[in-house]
Amino acid sequence: MAGAGPAEAAKAAAYLRLVDEYDFQGGESTIRRHVRLIRGSQREVYIPLEFELGTRAFCDWGQADVIIAGKQVTVHLFCMRLAASRDFFVVAFPHERQEAFFEGHRLAFAHWNGVPAVISYDNLKTAVHKILAGRDRVEQEAFSALRAHYLFDSHFFSPAKGNEKGAVENLVGYVRRNFLVPLPEARDLAELNEYLLNACLRNRQQRHPVKHASTVGAIFEQEQPALQALPDRPFDCARVVHPRVNSLSLVHFETNRYSVPAQYAYQQVTLKAYVDRIRLYHGDDLIADHPRLYGRNDESLNFDHYLDLLERKPGAMSYARALKPSALPPIWLKYLDALQHTSSRPQKEFVRTLRLLRYIPEQYVHEALRQCLEMGSYGCEVVQSFAQHLKEAGRVIQPLSTEALRRLPEAHVAPPSTEHFN
Repeated sequence: MAGAGPAEAAKAAAYLRLVDEYDFQGGESTIRRHVRLIRGSQREVYIPLEFELGTRAFCDWGQADVIIAGKQVTVHLFCMRLAASRDFFVVAFPHERQEAFFEGHRLAFAHWNGVPAVISYDNLKTAVHKILAGRDRVEQEAFSALRAHYLFDSHFFSPAKGNEKGAVENLVGYVRRNFLVPLPEARDLAELNEYLLNACLRNRQQRHPVKHASTVGAIFEQEQPALQALPDRPFDCARVVHPRVNSLSLVHFETNRYSVPAQYAYQQVTLKAYVDRIRLYHGDDLIADHPRLYGRNDESLNFDHYLDLLERKPGAMSYARALKPSALPPIWLKYLDALQHTSSRPQKEFVRTLRLLRYIPEQYVHEALRQCLEMGSYGCEVVQSFAQHLKEAGRVIQPLSTEALRRLPEAHVAPPSTEHFN
């Protein structure tokens, strides 16, 4: 059968087996007709379902193309739908990792101000560690912690049974067709998610697919009180790892690097990866907080993490990656230039001044720098005095005018006597 597809070839092979093994005398068309009759009598029949209010939700991921900052990218859609009211929640993430999976739950529960009793899932790796016989699963430890925090039960679809999760798969298709065609444009994910949230809210005006006399929103108003109450605190939606800090006070996570204070070099720390943040802890102490990087071989460096070391090694300041000119506001560069013309140790004095930002808010330090530059008075102690004055009194130090300087009384200081020296 030249040119036949796999299905036709399989049917032909089955016919040949009947002839060889059972001495079948009929034609191949007879077998084909009989197979069609059997298949027609075994078509799947479904039972109409109705769920009690607040008892069930369906959850899954989907993908869609959108335009972010002028570029077409693929985003990952976390989708959850309440089974009774058909109200749904959709949010876009840059990936489907565990932290995004958890954050999607947190946002959905906050959106509904409640938690469904049972949530049905496909066998996602972020939730399931091992598939056992039947519907039994060994869950991921972190997913079990999420369920324990919000007090809901999990239900997993049978493998390769797409008909069981039609509700949420249909939701992904519905969102693509109705909200993402043509491709929406947004500055960033936050703007896209605001658009998706508004789309979810508008959908409440649609007719309920079963209770045609009511809208989705009307049934949701009945379902919301039946949801379980939210806990006092939201779940900490982070993926946790325990890396070791290298000799450059950097921690490697995935393909990027994040700085920590230099005193933690060579020590093990706890890294919490959120969708948009990387937070690093030593014991219970938060020692670093960075925006999360999604490129490759990128660095997030906080110059404050290296100041104590730079004070001991000021010669390295000119080459420190964390203190590139682009990393500092222009006022600091003007101040450094002034120090280089007036101070015997400009780099060390500059580092000491930067350390003021640890306990004095930036706006006061920057205003103090501006006033010091106007007055022509430089140094860490001067900046600190001005900044503390601004912080405590909320006042602006007015520089003396040339006329005021002329009116100052002239001070006469007698030269010291050297007669008592031999």
